[in-house]
Amino acid sequence: MTLLQCIAQLLADITITDRQTDAVSITYNNLKGLLLDADNGLHGERVFQNGSYDRDTIIKPLDDVDIFLVLDRTEYEENGVLSNPQGVLTKVKKFLNGTRDYKDKAVQDRPCVTIKLSDKRFDVLPCFGNDLDGYWIPDSDLSGWVWSNPVVHSEKLTQVNQDRKQLIVPLVRILKYWNREQGKLIPSYHIEDTATDIFTLFDVANHKEGVERWLEYAGSYLNEKKFASSTAYEQAKTNIEAARVLIQEASALYEEGKEAEAIQRWKQVFGAKFPTVSVEEAKTLSESMRSGTLKVASTGLLGAAGRSVTPTAYFGEPGR
Repeated sequence: MTLLQCIAQLLADITITDRQTDAVSITYNNLKGLLLDADNGLHGERVFQNGSYDRDTIIKPLDDVDIFLVLDRTEYEENGVLSNPQGVLTKVKKFLNGTRDYKDKAVQDRPCVTIKLSDKRFDVLPCFGNDLDGYWIPDSDLSGWVWSNPVVHSEKLTQVNQDRKQLIVPLVRILKYWNREQGKLIPSYHIEDTATDIFTLFDVANHKEGVERWLEYAGSYLNEKKFASSTAYEQAKTNIEAARVLIQEASALYEEGKEAEAIQRWKQVFGAKFPTVSVEEAKTLSESMRSGTLKVASTGLLGAAGRSVTPTAYFGEPGR
């Protein structure tokens, strides 16, 4: 495989399947019906998905699916002051644990109620508000309610993904995988924030360039307030810089036609799941590409038979 093929294979390996998507939809619709039941005492106005699953940036193994439960504010306030978040969360948890489908499966995982199933988790976040103005959600320490606008966040990512030929959402999955390999130092949604900001300014031709560009600029776009601690923030910047150096080395090797060596640098950054290629295979591919003898079979695989590929100085990017 070439470097671009290795990256594509990694992306395929970490992307959830259609079957998993269907299973999530079934559970979500069931939960939505229960949470909006007029007789459950929660006074829910509507339910919507948000987070990495809704934005298609979630990766395997499928972990949490975020669900916003919008409540009727008039039922939870006194003299214009909202009830304490803890009381609201306790009420939602008690209700879910009392249902037949999710009996004793709901636990509080601040600032939400989490339903733990065998292969995934659903995080139910009570809130007040609307798409136009934003939502009040429980603060992380449950001391009160903080304003958030998840819909705008999603819309910005969707827009930059459209502007960059649908490359950014899959790229975010690759970056989230790298982040998970680093111990999830960067909050998942902040990966999306930084990618949105960076690729609003910069175009990319493929995911290789996307990773290179993000590592080049991400350190400047990190917001310390988004991290659990200053230590985590500093460590994230250190890890980004270390990865940037290796990917920069890989880029230089790639330009020189040393594709196998470039792939090894990527594997150092992304870990055991990143596909590899033998040195001899990479050399053969690169030499065939230079001489114009490389073929593309009807299956899409590269080899000595099939349609000829136009010669180029190095292999991997059409038109370069």
